[in-house]
Amino acid sequence: MNECDSSSPFPFPLFYFPLHPLNLKGILAFKDDEKLEKGKSISPELLRAIEESKHSIVVLSKKYGSSRWCLDELVKILECKNEKGQAVYPVFYHLDPSEVRKQTGNFGKAFSKVTSKNDKEKVEKWKKALEEVGNLSG
Repeated sequence: MNECDSSSPFPFPLFYFPLHPLNLKGILAFKDDEKLEKGKSISPELLRAIEESKHSIVVLSKKYGSSRWCLDELVKILECKNEKGQAVYPVFYHLDPSEVRKQTGNFGKAFSKVTSKNDKEKVEKWKKALEEVGNLSG
């Protein structure tokens, strides 16, 4: 799980309470937005955590599409879904899945900001991933 919109009021108790019942059952949450610097890649540790996970919960908000890191993580998560059978559970937080699928509305506006700064091949991967996650039940 990651929170790519740190201004979102979405409750993330898993990050703050190590004794949360899910943590005690071995379900770990990852929040990676605190130390990501502009121009840096996703850390190898986070990529490994994604690859080793059996389940991923992706919290999509209106600003999710404006983060290159979130989009890169989503591509990796969906690669693991398609290649390893990882279960992916999207949470559409104050967002209609069709906005993600079609990159429209406020989500589309946020996404267009990041697409103008990246190469066409990467943008096409992101669009494909957003379409796929937008078609998943959440």
